[in-house]
Amino acid sequence: MPDGDRGLSLDEALSVAVALQQAEQWAAAAEIYRSILEAAPDHAGALHFSGVLAHQQERGDEAVGLIERSLELEPDQPDWHSNLGIVLQDRLRLDEATAAYERAVELDPGHANAHNNLGVVYAPNVTLGVNVLLAALKIVARALPEFDYLITETHHNKKFDIPSGTAKKIAGTIRKELPKDAEVPIHSARVGGYVGVHTVLLASDSERLSLTHESFNRSAFASGALRAAKFILGKSGWYEMEDVLGFADVLERAASAV
Repeated sequence: MPDGDRGLSLDEALSVAVALQQAEQWAAAAEIYRSILEAAPDHAGALHFSGVLAHQQERGDEAVGLIERSLELEPDQPDWHSNLGIVLQDRLRLDEATAAYERAVELDPGHANAHNNLGVVYAPNVTLGVNVLLAALKIVARALPEFDYLITETHHNKKFDIPSGTAKKIAGTIRKELPKDAEVPIHSARVGGYVGVHTVLLASDSERLSLTHESFNRSAFASGALRAAKFILGKSGWYEMEDVLGFADVLERAASAV
C-alpha cells in the first residue's frame, strides 16, 4: 500500500483510489489498485475499477478481462454490468454489450433513470417494420405454442456478427411465449449486399405460417431512429420500441385474450 494509505482497510483504500481516478489522477489510483490486488488478488472492487481505468487509458482488451473477472466474483452489481457494456461497445462487441446492458436493467429496472437521469430507448433494430413484427409474434407464439419455430436471417457479406442482434431479439420474444426449454433455432446467411431480411417460419404437421421483414435500404433505420428520438425527448427511464409505437398496452390486452 502507498505510504500515505497505510493503516487503511482495503475497502477504504479502494474509496481513495476511486476518488483519485475521478479526479483523473490515474497513476496514483493505479498504484493503489495494484497494492490492493497484491494483498487480495480477488478483491472484486479493485479488479472492477482497475478495468474502468484501463478503459480510460484505452487498454480495451485488458479492461474487458478485469471487469469480467470482477463480475464473476460479484455478479449482482448493475453498475458494473453497465460499465462492461460501455467497454464492449467501444470494442464494437455490440451483441455482448447489449447483453451487459440488459443484465444491468434486469438487476435494477430503474437503472438508466436512477443513475444517469437519462431516457433510453433500447432496440436491437429500430426499423418500424421489425418492431411491428416483434409485436405480432408475441400474439402468434402465445396462440400457437405447439408449432415448431425457425428463424432465418440474411445480411450483406461484411456483417461480422452471427446471428444478428435482431434475430436474437426475435428468438427471445418467441421463447417468452412458448413452453419452457422450447427451441427456436436461427439460420444465418452472409451473402452479397442484403441490408437485412428476417423470416420466422412456424409449422405444425398440417399447416405453416411465415412472417418476413426486409429492409431495402438504410433509410428504414433512420426513420425508426428519428421516431424514437422524438419520443424520448423530455422523458427519463427505460423504453422499448413498442412504447415508441404506442401499442404496449394494446399488445398486453391482446396477448392476455389469447
